[in-house]
Amino acid sequence: MYDMDEEVVHALEVFLRKPDQNPKRRKLQRRRGQQEQQQQQPCDEIHASTSFSSSQRSLFSQLSQEEENEDKEENEQQQHREVILHNCSGGERLQELIVLLMDTNSSITIRYDKQRKLPIYIARGIHLGADTIFGEDNENDFCQLRSLTLKGMTFTPLTVNYLQMALPLLPNLQELAVHGKFTLIELDHHQTSIAGRIGSKSMRHVVETLHRLLSELAPQLKLLDLQRCHLPDEDVAHILEGLAGSPLSTTAIETLKLNGNMAHEESQHVLCNQILSKTNCQLRHLDLSWQRLPFAKRNHSVLNVSMLSEVLANNNRNSSLRTLNLSDNRLLDEDVDQLAVAISMHPTIRSVRLQNCRITDQGFVSLANTLPKCSENLKNIFLDGKQQIRDDAALVRKRIFQALVKNVHLRELALPDCYESKSIDWALELNRAGRRALLAPGVDDIRDCPDPAIECTICSAPSFDSQNSSNQLPDTLWPTILERADRITRQEYYLNEMDSSTSKAASAMYLLLREQGYKSILRM
Repeated sequence: MYDMDEEVVHALEVFLRKPDQNPKRRKLQRRRGQQEQQQQQPCDEIHASTSFSSSQRSLFSQLSQEEENEDKEENEQQQHREVILHNCSGGERLQELIVLLMDTNSSITIRYDKQRKLPIYIARGIHLGADTIFGEDNENDFCQLRSLTLKGMTFTPLTVNYLQMALPLLPNLQELAVHGKFTLIELDHHQTSIAGRIGSKSMRHVVETLHRLLSELAPQLKLLDLQRCHLPDEDVAHILEGLAGSPLSTTAIETLKLNGNMAHEESQHVLCNQILSKTNCQLRHLDLSWQRLPFAKRNHSVLNVSMLSEVLANNNRNSSLRTLNLSDNRLLDEDVDQLAVAISMHPTIRSVRLQNCRITDQGFVSLANTLPKCSENLKNIFLDGKQQIRDDAALVRKRIFQALVKNVHLRELALPDCYESKSIDWALELNRAGRRALLAPGVDDIRDCPDPAIECTICSAPSFDSQNSSNQLPDTLWPTILERADRITRQEYYLNEMDSSTSKAASAMYLLLREQGYKSILRM
């Protein structure tokens, strides 16, 4: 910014401040223009305009409705604008640019490749921009800024004070992200964090200010992203207390990302008892991945999830969570067993990530045992990555497959390489095709197919009769089966579009019936 030409700066300002940028501002300008015209009219004309007929009323209402529709179309056509400032420096010129961006964009990202202190001119620019917008005609809804991201910057007492004064003035701010870019050597030897050196007075001031800031933003903030900030457990807990507010207060938070911190006992106590257990809790996405400790073995520390499991298992305490990420933490067998039961009992959870958690074979068996009991909302489970696998891979594969054929709703199950099998892949493919149709509710002992060789009722899945070699599947599954057969045929025989359809179909069905696991799938 120091070396930018004045013409370039002016062109940038003209581009950002386009006349059709803000529909609300245009609407206010139109109203002001009408008011000025009315003030210039004679007094008798003003009185005359106040007594109009019903037809004139309908005309005026029609005009106002057209104006409202016009504003609505303009709002829909307005594009989401994002500006990314990468490794920028520039003193007051940079400050002026930040002020300009605060009024003209809905998303601002400021990032640096190496961790550094938050530049004072950026903090001042955010404060001046928010203060200018807030004081402009007392029309707070003019501010378009909805997302602010700061990457690779450490807060100081001065800069965090500017943010604490600025961000509550932005009524449309819904997403706040702060990312650190520390090296592991810096973390372990210098004991540093996004708030400065751990244990210092300046860090305590920064954490206390963040606590007050989030308490003011809690009614409007929907996303809080504090990834790789490496804050200690007690500091994360204090920040979450500000986000939670009082027991009767309302919080709008829907997404909470705490990857790369030290959120252990104290933080989870606040998270479980003051956020997840609120009657009006709206938290849907929770990321507690990589909660390490200094000098942790292989950068992974043991994460105790007993409090979290207890909350998830109790439907009266939480029914809002949709996704849960606990990857890159070491999970003990007893914790995995308790977590598996909690996941199976939670009514709304859709996706669970337990990647690189050093889960043993016993943990995988615990997860497999609870899989048939899971809610129909659970669609994705990710267990791949580095796990603590022993010599029971074949047994674990069998348990997972047996559990999976009893769960017709799961669509994606990512496993370590040694646990994968074609039977598991095929069961998931049939789930995605609609295998749940086989378990449609109905009346007991009512057969849904005329073939007596098939032991099939509405309440149970069809079995395969090996003596008569007859079987019947719902129509919803046949397109997937035939598509799979065609794909297998192309892979093994390299058939092209010029081949006859008869030979393709014959060879496809032959290969389909030859596959391992076919009878197991149909036996259910």
